Amino acid sequence: MWYTTTELAGVHWGIGKRTADIPLEESVHVMQCWWLCFLCYSSTITFAKLSLGFFFLRIGSTVGKYRIGIIVITGSAVLTGISYFFLSLFQCMPVDFFWKRLEGAVGKCISIDVIVVATYWYGAVTVATDIGFGILVATLIWNLKVELKAKLLVAPMLGLACVASYAALVRMPYVEGFRSDDFLFNTVDLALWFTIEVGVSIFAANLATLRPLVRHVGTQARELTSRMSRGNTTEAVQTEVPSTEELTSVEHSGKRKMSVRVVELPSDRAARLQNDTESTISLTRSTHQTEY
Repeated sequence: MWYTTTELAGVHWGIGKRTADIPLEESVHVMQCWWLCFLCYSSTITFAKLSLGFFFLRIGSTVGKYRIGIIVITGSAVLTGISYFFLSLFQCMPVDFFWKRLEGAVGKCISIDVIVVATYWYGAVTVATDIGFGILVATLIWNLKVELKAKLLVAPMLGLACVASYAALVRMPYVEGFRSDDFLFNTVDLALWFTIEVGVSIFAANLATLRPLVRHVGTQARELTSRMSRGNTTEAVQTEVPSTEELTSVEHSGKRKMSVRVVELPSDRAARLQNDTESTISLTRSTHQTEY
């Protein structure tokens, strides 16, 4: 939310426009938004990696070598993220010189080469982290003593946790936009891929919450299929009405009359009765009082 709000504000003030086309006051606001985006990006990615680390740590907590690997990968990602956060925070002294320099304020900033190299390094660590998580997850799933169906269900969900690195790889060529004289215009593609990487990382960090949803959907689908199957069976049984044919009527002396009816059962029901009786014809006797 913090990152999205900051970036939308920056787009409103002029991110993606030529610096010459933006009024000075709005340029100051836009540079302030860019500075906040640095902080939002690094903090969001760091917390996402930390969340993934804890999630995978729960899965591999029973195996020592996996636990150590997850701790090392997560620790590397978090330390790099914290370093990049403070580098972005204090890249200019005083801090507000980053956006007030357009107004002629006095201050100094570290070389842009340092920011470029740090951004490349942070992207490389992000990619290495995702690849490391991917290898650990693949090994864990392969060694799980569960059915193949369960493995196929879990594998895609955990595999999505490793796709944020693709955005980090794609944005690498755009990092050179930091060196441009027209900073706001030439860094718009970089900001776009920052946003994609942040979104994918947040999505991957919340994958653990999808398991109850997937289980619930699967249960509801099975219940619906079962109800439809029972409904079709009941309808089929109701249509199998036995045919009855009255053959004859015999009158007795007195006041009673007996009618004999032959009931023909359907072939499938007749087959089920073969174990109890050898006849598929039942005689139904009914008597009723007749007044003369």
